Amino acid sequence: MGDLCSRQGMWYALGMANTRIIVPALGALFCTALAACEQKDLSAGYEKVANGMNLSQVENLLGSGNDETPAGGYGVGSAGMLDSKPNPEKTYVWRDGGVTYAIVFKDGKVVQKQKAGQ
Repeated sequence: MGDLCSRQGMWYALGMANTRIIVPALGALFCTALAACEQKDLSAGYEKVANGMNLSQVENLLGSGNDETPAGGYGVGSAGMLDSKPNPEKTYVWRDGGVTYAIVFKDGKVVQKQKAGQ
């Protein structure tokens, strides 16, 4: 017990009596900094996205996107008529503040990209 008291006395002597608050706060700060390091630079990655890339290649540049493909709908056939097969296009979206990056994939490959906002 005397040893415990002397350790507490040491913390008080070092001015760290509130370690119950400081240590968790430092832990949270560390986790936030680590998450920021892992976040992809969407603007730079977006510029590198090219037609023909697959989803895995795009996610290596931008991180994981959200599949925001509209539900339902049909594609347009080569004759300009509605095709009975569902549209093979998928839209994935990434957001960074007020900027939205949308990438459209058809048959698993990038066919279109769009940036909106600032």
